[in-house]
Amino acid sequence: MWFEAPLFLLLIPVAVALLYYVLIVDGTGSERRRYGLLGSRTVVVALLLLAFAQPYIVQTTTVEGEERVHVLIDGSESMEVFEDVGEEVAAAVENQGVNVETTRIAGSNSSRIGDAVMSNIARDGSVLLVSDGQVTDGRSLVSAAEAARAVNAQVSAVNLSATEAEKAVRLEGPSKASQGVEETFNVCLNGVNLDRTSGTVTVEIDGEQVASKGGDAGCKEFSHTFGSTGTYEMTATVDASGEDTYTTNNEFYRTVRVVERPSILYVSKDRYPFLELLNQLYDVETAETVPSDLSGYYAVVTQNLPANTAGDLGALQEYVIDGGGLLVAGGPNAYDTGGYEESLLGDMVPVKSGETSRTSDVVLLIDVSGSTREGIDVQKGLALDALEQMGDGNRVGVVAFNQNAYSVNEISELSTARGELRRTIQRLQSGGSTDISIGLQGAEDMLGGSGNIILISDGVVDEQRRGTAIDTARRLGAQDINVVSVGVGELSTNEDVMREIADASGGSFFRATQTERLRVLFGGQDKQPQGSGLTIVDSSHFITDGVETTTELPTAHEVSVKATGRFLVSTGSGDVALASGRYGLGRVVSVTAHTGNGVLGGLLSEPDSALMSRSVNWAIGDPERLIGDVYDVEDTRVGQTTEISYRGGSRPSDGLDFSQTSQNEYVATVTPSERGFKTAGDATYAVNYAAEYAGFGMSSSIYRATESTDGGVYEPTETAAIAQEVRSHASEPRETQQGLSWIPLLVALLVYLVEVSLRRINDVYGYSLRTAAREAVDTVRDRT
Repeated sequence: MWFEAPLFLLLIPVAVALLYYVLIVDGTGSERRRYGLLGSRTVVVALLLLAFAQPYIVQTTTVEGEERVHVLIDGSESMEVFEDVGEEVAAAVENQGVNVETTRIAGSNSSRIGDAVMSNIARDGSVLLVSDGQVTDGRSLVSAAEAARAVNAQVSAVNLSATEAEKAVRLEGPSKASQGVEETFNVCLNGVNLDRTSGTVTVEIDGEQVASKGGDAGCKEFSHTFGSTGTYEMTATVDASGEDTYTTNNEFYRTVRVVERPSILYVSKDRYPFLELLNQLYDVETAETVPSDLSGYYAVVTQNLPANTAGDLGALQEYVIDGGGLLVAGGPNAYDTGGYEESLLGDMVPVKSGETSRTSDVVLLIDVSGSTREGIDVQKGLALDALEQMGDGNRVGVVAFNQNAYSVNEISELSTARGELRRTIQRLQSGGSTDISIGLQGAEDMLGGSGNIILISDGVVDEQRRGTAIDTARRLGAQDINVVSVGVGELSTNEDVMREIADASGGSFFRATQTERLRVLFGGQDKQPQGSGLTIVDSSHFITDGVETTTELPTAHEVSVKATGRFLVSTGSGDVALASGRYGLGRVVSVTAHTGNGVLGGLLSEPDSALMSRSVNWAIGDPERLIGDVYDVEDTRVGQTTEISYRGGSRPSDGLDFSQTSQNEYVATVTPSERGFKTAGDATYAVNYAAEYAGFGMSSSIYRATESTDGGVYEPTETAAIAQEVRSHASEPRETQQGLSWIPLLVALLVYLVEVSLRRINDVYGYSLRTAAREAVDTVRDRT
């Protein structure tokens, strides 16, 4: 038996205590009567609270449902590369004796396929998608499948093969760049049947060609250095030779706003080689101590700076709180050897000095919902692998969850409970829908305070539960509870959800192939990481995304990452090499590894130097933050709304409807209808082809959606198999929740009625007997 609201059960002892006080301590009447009343009322109240806890049992029954399938035929433009087989498939399935309802979904330039699935699912029903799954707006297919699974609806699809050729080009890269600094971009070509179409892709910047690539699919990286400030117009073009269904997506536009090199302040008693790298990228001023006026700098960089002679740390603290950036590099006179723990520097950096500890209270939170039914062994394998990475000094518990949270193993010393935890994890079974927020709350209850949650899930939730899970993770982060999320696989995991949950709490996201990195976080002395080079611990951060490390740094400060910080890079022995965090409105980076004398060694050479430049860029944030009278607008697509922001002393009067969002900040929105380069104030932005023309071919979300609902993907000729699947789903055994609240309510009513009846009988007959006894006594007295 399970409970929907088990917290009501905790009120039973409270209610008993109150009844005892009211009826026994402060009650009237005979002792026997009061204790009898206490017993009956305790039973009634306990039964009522039991009913409020909503007990239920799960029953498996076979129900013969209607053999009906709803065929959803995608009518969007991206479907033009396929043969139109929707009506043919629907008719063939109907000829197999299955009732078929057909609906045309999606518009010509908009594919709200997830919304269409949501609108056409029914409890225990079947949906057949004739679509490429290229969602351009609205609910995702994965979240729609989650909603379908919650009502035991099945989503299947027809596997479509492209008969036409189509190519689409796009440009990727930064929207803002620094003058004179080399920037990296990607020009990409995608589509279907590209072997039947030819064409070279070229890139121009303000009309001058800067890169080209062949007509094969994929991306080519190129670099460019902008010599002067201003907005540059980039255009990627693929020529139209050969077969091509659409030409609107043969050009892609991008704008790059080039600004002056941000001014930063380098503070150190000495001049280390790091300063040379900074001078290549930024406008650098130097000082030996922190000055009182930091108003002109986008970031402050300190290196091997002792706290007691650092200068005006109060001014630095105020500067960071107000949004300034700070990078603190180590050395013999920094962090644990520089007196940071007793200074304002220690408050600002995302690490704390002292003996490094890799022991913690940890809850393994394992998703056992229906979306993991086929991969529950993968979930359990990842949980066992995570358990193996943790050192004996940790205390570990296990919580499983679907739409409810289940305490599987209370937190215990891993040194003695490892075997029992393994056996418990191996016995887990799957079923039910997914509510990650409920799981996080269950793990929070088990922790009872600060600690860590290792969430192992596919992240497949609907949009509402996604937002609730992220809000819960953010609340946990504020309570010093970090969520480390582990995705179960590349295709089966909604990585965006898992990353957002980890980010909201200040934790890290790991793919299924990266669980060995948990050893760095929770290894302990008996699971000490071994290696010689730096290791990326969290690759989901801007600083570390896509960066490969090759260098070795033999020395690192004795520090541990604060609950509000993020552990990004470790040394070969697992010590903290680089961490990030926020302080007020500002961003702070700690670099704690060095060569022993404060020099950063290989971190100043490619490819590792990307860690240092990205660290400073992340700390800086917006390179125009200190400039007034500035318009800012992101590139967009036809039919897609974009936001125009203005920072200045008064509301702009250029025809747009600006609303004030904060002091000196104004925002307006536009929804362009034509491609090309547009202007807003003094800002230029690009408008590209609609998202409908960006993706072609079968999307992987089709396969994820069908897998999570136990549906299938069929060839257009497999209509008999489709019909059989509909029949099987209509009559398959189903788990249903049978509510039991009526039982304790009925028993409570009966107990109450019996108690009232007995008291009434006692009052009536007791009164008669007492009266007769008094009369007999009076008679005897009169005679005597």
